[in-house]
Amino acid sequence: MTNNSMIIKKMPDTADSFDSIMSLPLFQGMSRDDLKDILSQTTLIFTRKASRQEIVREGTPCSSLTFILTGTIELSTPADDRAYTFKEYLKAPAVIGTDRIFGLTQQNMSTVTTATECTCLTIGKAEIIRLYNQYSIFRINILNIIATKSQKSTRWNWKTPPATTEGRILRFFETHSTYHAGHKILFIKRVRFAEELNCEPRKIAAALRRMQEKGFVTTGRGRIEMISLEKTAAEL
Repeated sequence: MTNNSMIIKKMPDTADSFDSIMSLPLFQGMSRDDLKDILSQTTLIFTRKASRQEIVREGTPCSSLTFILTGTIELSTPADDRAYTFKEYLKAPAVIGTDRIFGLTQQNMSTVTTATECTCLTIGKAEIIRLYNQYSIFRINILNIIATKSQKSTRWNWKTPPATTEGRILRFFETHSTYHAGHKILFIKRVRFAEELNCEPRKIAAALRRMQEKGFVTTGRGRIEMISLEKTAAEL
């Protein structure tokens, strides 16, 4: 165990501590008494991490859930052929691993690192299964999270195809995002991006210039950075 981690049996009994836990998706709706029982009976790994420290690595087994209590994390997800990488940023509260701890592929899809100093809480798979069996609200919450992710991933197949090149670019960012808001960065060569969008490179270049003039994106060699996905989607 690293110096900046410690295992605790009980969360500090303060209003801030309980509010942080109760704001997490898997614990929403629970009573304070239920939460006290969980925290007193469950082995927790409470970690404070400095900026730019790795939390989980892509391709490794997902054997726990990690809750981000404070700070901002960076998710970096590569294409299957490693031809491009998609990065996005997420602020606390958040949870890592709900769609990977069970199912066909129980491996982390993204490398997650701290973009700022973060406070994390990790619970192992065996404990997650016990909580799932013991607390109906916890069970409903995890089912809702999994169902929501599934619904969001399938809905794109039924949306009207974008009519403009800008729309195609936005749609690519939307369909590759784990969280459909916030700051996104795509590292990709223009030729490959044109193939992904089934569009001529010159049209993509022109569309990116227009988007940059409106403040939606910034571009560089092999990089397209979208400042705010939700703002771009609302105003484009």
